[in-house]
Amino acid sequence: MTQAKPKAKRKQASVFGFTQQFKADMWDWADDEKAVCFPNGVPDTARIMKRVAERLYVYLIGDIKKANAPDRPHAKDLFKYSAIIHDKDMSFAWDTKTNSKVIVPKELHMHAVIELPSKRDLSFISTAIGIRPEQIEVPRGRYGRENMLAYLVHAKDGDKYQYSPSEVETFNTWDYMSYYISRVDTWNYRKATVVKKANSVKADWLVKEVQAGRVSKETIMLTDDYAEVYADNMRAINDAFQYYAERQGFKTLEALRNNEFEMSVYYIQGAPRMGKTFFAKKFVNDLIDTRFAKTGERWRSYETADTQPMDDYAGEEIVFMDDLRASAMTASGWLKLLDPLTTAPMSARYKNKQKATRVIVITSYLDPFTFFSYVKGVGGSNEALEQF
Repeated sequence: MTQAKPKAKRKQASVFGFTQQFKADMWDWADDEKAVCFPNGVPDTARIMKRVAERLYVYLIGDIKKANAPDRPHAKDLFKYSAIIHDKDMSFAWDTKTNSKVIVPKELHMHAVIELPSKRDLSFISTAIGIRPEQIEVPRGRYGRENMLAYLVHAKDGDKYQYSPSEVETFNTWDYMSYYISRVDTWNYRKATVVKKANSVKADWLVKEVQAGRVSKETIMLTDDYAEVYADNMRAINDAFQYYAERQGFKTLEALRNNEFEMSVYYIQGAPRMGKTFFAKKFVNDLIDTRFAKTGERWRSYETADTQPMDDYAGEEIVFMDDLRASAMTASGWLKLLDPLTTAPMSARYKNKQKATRVIVITSYLDPFTFFSYVKGVGGSNEALEQF
């Protein structure tokens, strides 16, 4: 004689949440309800969120008569309800036309958290709300409820859009704003920790991109996400730039030995306010575009500072020296930089930089002979100046 299998235990909870898109066919509601909440097929998001609260209220009251009774209890005596519209969430997708990752907006949807005085059967709750049972999520762990309430505004998720707590609708069932204010400092501390850990993981990828020469320092500083990762991992990423510069230097040296190229130096002279800088920058950009069109290799350019000009050099193929004073470097430094047949390390304040230069562009209002007469350590003789 076989024993009957025990019935599966139905899932119960007093706190739960759900996510649902604002599409009529995703709500198990009567046609008249949908007509009100989706007039002409367009979702009335505020009305939809309110309708969820109304349906839940009717279910908890027990029947329509009690719901309409003069002495019926207030919704706040039966449940807490927090709901918000997420209309600015983003996700990543792959664009096959450009072979690149692109950001795309997520479908308009709502998040809700419901708290009851006692546990209820979630299959009945889902029917009452008009959603599928599998859409209901039960909090896990000691901070499960708090995490759900924080997620409504992405308070602990620094990499997601930060919604305002004033956007959370409670329909007078409780005071979400007061709760938010009491917890926001703790959430911000937690968010900072989470972001820092995430940046540490992202840094591994960014380091590899820098080592491969696919990401420049300029790109990092002008991209918010990259800049934040860089701020938390400066040493590792700067070491990656140093590695790339050294590797490019040795590749350049090998190319020199094989007579693949000879470094070119362009000296652009003109009176002040004559457009030297404008012309030089266009010239540099044209060089980069031409190189890419011919070889598929994207050269990078480095614009020197007025003092310690090579301190931030990171193996860029083009060095642009716009109105730099000759006295900014010693005679030895200039000779190492300008010599087309050597890749000797160049002087920098903190660490010598491996030369990987293919093109140097210099602008000045002085002629070359006069310009180099101001170099540190030059005796002033014609013989010394001819070295440059």
